[in-house]
Amino acid sequence: HGVRQFHAGSSCIANGYMIGTQPPTPGKIPESERFHPYDWSEVPYYRTNLFRKSSCPVAVYKEASYFRDYVLPGLKRSMVGNSALITNWEPDAYFGYGCACTNCMFEFASYCKLELADVAKDWPRCVMPGGRFADRRNRFRSWQHGLVVKTLHRYVCKFSGEENSEGFIPEIIWGALSTGLWDNPMQAEIDVYEYVGSLKWINPWGPYCWWDAEAPYFYEKRLPIAPFMAARDIRGNLDRRFPKERRPKLLAFPHGAQRRQCIAAPEWIGMTLDSFFFNGWEASRIYFFPRGYDARYWRAFADATSRAGRCERYVSEGRRTDDLTTFEPVTAYAANCKQVTAFLPSSTNMSPLQVVSYDHAGGRVVAVFNFWERGAAFGRLSMKGLDSGRYTVVSGGRTLWSKSADDDSWTADELAQGILVGIGAARTVDFEIRPEAEESGRNARDEMTQASVKAAYKSLRDSLSREAERDRAAERAHGE
Repeated sequence: HGVRQFHAGSSCIANGYMIGTQPPTPGKIPESERFHPYDWSEVPYYRTNLFRKSSCPVAVYKEASYFRDYVLPGLKRSMVGNSALITNWEPDAYFGYGCACTNCMFEFASYCKLELADVAKDWPRCVMPGGRFADRRNRFRSWQHGLVVKTLHRYVCKFSGEENSEGFIPEIIWGALSTGLWDNPMQAEIDVYEYVGSLKWINPWGPYCWWDAEAPYFYEKRLPIAPFMAARDIRGNLDRRFPKERRPKLLAFPHGAQRRQCIAAPEWIGMTLDSFFFNGWEASRIYFFPRGYDARYWRAFADATSRAGRCERYVSEGRRTDDLTTFEPVTAYAANCKQVTAFLPSSTNMSPLQVVSYDHAGGRVVAVFNFWERGAAFGRLSMKGLDSGRYTVVSGGRTLWSKSADDDSWTADELAQGILVGIGAARTVDFEIRPEAEESGRNARDEMTQASVKAAYKSLRDSLSREAERDRAAERAHGE
């Protein structure tokens, strides 16, 4: 059938050093291959049991007996019929608690090019805060962590088709691949760039858009914009850092539902899928979907999938031309967000209106995002840089935008000056600008849009009055 199946891993292989078999066999781990923190007395009680069941990184990447005799056979069985292993990868529990076993001491001396006898004199105190080599421990831990990931990737590929395998796909926090990685020294222990260039796919999760269904709905204008900003930032960051042949594909993980009450609006699910697709990510899968959702959610999912299908050749084969395309509102519209997310400092003074465009084979596709859920956006969509000639404009694959009942096409100069269009609240609309051809479908004439603009003025003014007060309240709440 051609469908490639990815295996969603469990806690048997997850989060750095939780390396076990299916079912787990922590009792089989020899003491010399267990994870030994630098100082057990400083380990909180709730982490003690976790650490006792965890593997030393050296025992994984040097393939010691437990990994070789228990983990690998279990991994091989679980990969039957699958093309990849996806598993949660949040090694937070190990931050500040590097393995201090004798094998890691040998590795540390070798990695840092130090005399083993000198390191052994006060190991592991020499790598703890205030120790002689404390400044080197994070780079060493990060290197070890990278080797663990690359070892898992190598065996997942081996057990699931070699070159045809998609390999090991860790689910990592999105900030680890952004340009705004927050100032957290613990992140240096698991530097993603130690391994990401060796993988075929990476799955950054978040930012998540959700609200608490057990409380009154809390409207926050900036919330649904965060995935778009993160998607654009991470895509650009990877493209700058890696040549295409070493660049992993990006798998998004938009929020669908969590626990029993953390749910997403259907429009948010659709627009988050759009945000990742139009920013060049190769695939998406929704976190817990469906989960009791009704037809509104299925429609949002289907609409986003249809948009991706219509625009895929532009996005995958075309050239990005955001700098040649603008959307300028002609009616009242929401104020910019002072900051979309604190985890991405560059996301300041951002409009809830965002535009992405791609050129391909003489045409252009434009996606206009209206993240403002309180009102529509009417404005001029201007598209510069098109070759001389006449073009047709079709949105949503079926609506033909026309100057009049007798003229369905536009010159390149007219498109550069802009055509009047409307974008509904909390909507993404895709426009395809095609060299002139016979078109059919629902017609949206310029005079019809003008009438819609006039009709919307009062309701938009009223919405903005309420919006301004909400903005002031949000700024007070977030200290902006």
